[in-house]
Amino acid sequence: MSVPAVRASSASRGERRSHGSLSLLENITLIAHEGDRAALDELHAYRTAFRLNGSRPLLFVEFVRDLCCATMARTLTGNDSAVLERVYDLMIDKYAHLPETDHTIAPTKGNRADCRRSFRLVVDCVAAWKREHAGATPLQVEMEVARTLQKQVVRHFCLACLEARRSLNPARTRYAWHLDHGVLYLWMPTWMRGGQRRVWLEENVAHADPRRPDEQRRVQSIVDDRLGLLRTGTLGEQVKSVCGPRSDGNPLAWLIEQEIAVQGLAKVVADEKAHAISQQRPAIRVLGRLPLRQLIMRIFEDLLEGSYRDGALARTFGLSKATFSRFAGSRWQVCSGDAIPDLWANTAAVLAQHSRFVQVAKEAGVWPQVVRTLRASSQEAPS
Repeated sequence: MSVPAVRASSASRGERRSHGSLSLLENITLIAHEGDRAALDELHAYRTAFRLNGSRPLLFVEFVRDLCCATMARTLTGNDSAVLERVYDLMIDKYAHLPETDHTIAPTKGNRADCRRSFRLVVDCVAAWKREHAGATPLQVEMEVARTLQKQVVRHFCLACLEARRSLNPARTRYAWHLDHGVLYLWMPTWMRGGQRRVWLEENVAHADPRRPDEQRRVQSIVDDRLGLLRTGTLGEQVKSVCGPRSDGNPLAWLIEQEIAVQGLAKVVADEKAHAISQQRPAIRVLGRLPLRQLIMRIFEDLLEGSYRDGALARTFGLSKATFSRFAGSRWQVCSGDAIPDLWANTAAVLAQHSRFVQVAKEAGVWPQVVRTLRASSQEAPS
């Protein structure tokens, strides 16, 4: 597989850096709110804010390049080098393309992204984190900025894989759906012609509004869900590809790690489990609400970082391996009839109850596996 070479920034390593003394958050904020090109250059040329599976600190383009070479990327793109090259281009565009316009972020036109949107999302997420961590030190804030930025990049990388497969799918062509407040550019089946496409969209998509955040992705997911999106392999095959020949990986953990806003789901599940602690197994109840919530958040964070180890977490929280395995073990498969650990059964239930998570699960193509998990877990009850 051939991946495009890392694209050098316009800044030279020997030049004086006008934004070198600013923090990562300050540079990102300048990009997001002022379209500051010097800040964008500083970020891409000098800030090694990324790591992949314990690697050395990486620049953004190096991180994206390495993601393109990862097993996960080959799985999501069907191991198609043309798709991977398109993914690379989409990611560079999303985080490096700054339109020659004023500071107002206009609706996205055509295929070009506006990196201010991507960085504004990071700024907003960090602002929410700072409100919950008022006593955080500047170093802690900077670490959170880097972690948030990397999580957003990984999330959009997965979405870019889906978008690239659509764009290079001969059974699909781009359709511009003109609405009162703008245009949505969607991938539609070739067998459906222009007039039919508008009629179908009007009948199947309620209240479409291009001004709404993530509206294009929402509408595209409806199209994919109801008209079909070609995929390669089952989720079980994808898990084997990502995790190797052993059965250490499980479908929900794979979905959580690669496809959704992990902190959002983690908080929902952690809060629900802590609130219903009286319904947990005795060995879990003795932890108490706060430690239980901390345990669940730690599990999700480790999944995201690729460092999830059952034994280590069990020791950290004073649980036996058997207790931890029943609660959040990683070695299970629905199709094999294994007992589903409590946390993953609960996660499936949370996914089913929240429309945002259902949408992403369907977009990722794993919704049938979530449904099977719910059915299987309904026949089991913690004792």
